[in-house]
Amino acid sequence: MEVFVLHILKLNIIAAVVILLVKLLAILFKGQVSARWKYIIWLLITVSLCIPVRLPANFTLVDFKVQRSIQQNEQNSKTTDYAARPGARQQKMEIMSSVNNNTKSQSEVPEQKEFVVHTAGKWMETIAVIFASVWLSVAVLKLAGELLAYYLSMKNLRRMSLPVNDSVSIQMYRDVCRKKRVRRVPELRQNAGLTTPLLAGLFHTKLYLPATGYSAEERKLVFYHELTHYCHRDLWYKMLLRICASMYWFNPFLLIMLKEADKDIENLCDTAVINRVNKKDHRLYRQLLLRTVAMNNQIPYVTASLNDSGMVFKDRILYMVNIRKLRRGILPGILVTVLLAGSNLVFNVSAGTDTVPTRTERTGQRRKCRCKRDHKRRLLLS
Repeated sequence: MEVFVLHILKLNIIAAVVILLVKLLAILFKGQVSARWKYIIWLLITVSLCIPVRLPANFTLVDFKVQRSIQQNEQNSKTTDYAARPGARQQKMEIMSSVNNNTKSQSEVPEQKEFVVHTAGKWMETIAVIFASVWLSVAVLKLAGELLAYYLSMKNLRRMSLPVNDSVSIQMYRDVCRKKRVRRVPELRQNAGLTTPLLAGLFHTKLYLPATGYSAEERKLVFYHELTHYCHRDLWYKMLLRICASMYWFNPFLLIMLKEADKDIENLCDTAVINRVNKKDHRLYRQLLLRTVAMNNQIPYVTASLNDSGMVFKDRILYMVNIRKLRRGILPGILVTVLLAGSNLVFNVSAGTDTVPTRTERTGQRRKCRCKRDHKRRLLLS
């Protein structure tokens, strides 16, 4: 148990360091590199935490061994009984000498790997059990809360929505879906309780439009924006990040990752929309975003709307202005990926075993002494 807990803590420490490094690199490369590398890094961190694979000690440079003590019962007693037989002592001495020769030959070979051994007592095992119990209990409660919040928000959206009957909007929506090559077209609905258009539903995805009117050009831009979220699978991406943050609720850096991921999702979506439309619609799209930001938006749980990142409107506009100058630069992503994988390779936590003589073994030793005494008495009597 303690080995598993230490491995989980190690992964979270690595994730925290990588998140801070990504934030620092994002500041240094601001206005120069696309946000896609951050988008991929967040996904890699989430997958590495949700699937906590522990590498074998052969692949690591430093192996932190948690020493465990095991007891020898019947096997030790059989060994001592065998050692008490006549002629067995000589065989035992020969075996011990061969073992010593092997250890000497192995010690002469220079070791290339560093081993750091930590002896764990009962207190460490107790702490590990308590930590695992509290961690898993809170994680289950938070995951249940996430699923309940998602279910209730989807239920309210379905209950307050109606199918769109406007033939012009339906035709425009189909044209945009055809241009973006959307195979499974999300259902188009209208909800009077919304102030911003949004995409919702992991399995049965629907696009909800607010009751406020949009011009034909604005509706077209709205369709492009929301269908871009749909093509990027941003709803699943957001849900996966939220599940990871709920599982490791004790890691506050994952909340920073959630905020940054929302910003990156919106920036990448804006980039896709700007690249699709002409220069005349660029200004209209910014005005549409500004109008949406000015409203008091009530965003349901795990949805992709026109503006749900909480990002400063000025930063979002500046990113769109610099879209033409941005490079796809993969260097930051490569650096952080190497750090993420390399940190997992450098350090490892494994379990070592240490035999402890028990009461049974002591009893075998006493039997051996008695056998020796009886043998001497027989020699004297003879």
